[in-house]
Amino acid sequence: MSAPEPPPVGVDRSAVFTALTGRTGANPSHEGTIRGMLLAAYGQRPDGNPDTTEAARRLHVTPRTVRRWLANERAQKPAPKSTNVDRLRTSARRSESTKRGRTSALRRRRDQIQAAQAAPARPGAAAPAPPVKAISLTGVQGPHGAGQDDYKRNRTIRLTMTPDDTDAMYAAYEQGGHQGFTTWARGRADRYVDGWEFDNIDDLRVE
Repeated sequence: MSAPEPPPVGVDRSAVFTALTGRTGANPSHEGTIRGMLLAAYGQRPDGNPDTTEAARRLHVTPRTVRRWLANERAQKPAPKSTNVDRLRTSARRSESTKRGRTSALRRRRDQIQAAQAAPARPGAAAPAPPVKAISLTGVQGPHGAGQDDYKRNRTIRLTMTPDDTDAMYAAYEQGGHQGFTTWARGRADRYVDGWEFDNIDDLRVE
């Protein structure tokens, strides 16, 4: 008889998306701010602000129009036209909910990681630290089985990462979204403590 499927894990999907893409402040949900949705859908510039040029190109408006949306939001002035907001919401949601969107959103971060992993060590120098040293997962979690459910509580665990772990984590998220990530996280946490399970994941931090 096969083992029963583990119960579903509640996941803050925006937190996972933000941590894995490196797009600080991004929010792919329909309740996101204009700034958060722009970051989720179209990425960010090196200074951390939304890529207004790419947003304008994809939304068929001018960069100046996108900058005005952001300025109006900061000043609590009226939002853009509803048709533009609807298109932005759709693009932001797809960046997290579709494989194509996740592949695009992850590309820059995965390229950075792969370049860092491939960089040769300087002669005589210590091996460079991995680009992802660890991740921290916050939520209700703990060991399961053999009467250990009472040990589940809201806590944060820190898991060290190898390059293979990092590649597997990003591949799982790209292919399967938040569900793919939680399946990977269960397997990785099982190496932390045998039988470790999550009831929910409220936050993810990548070091």
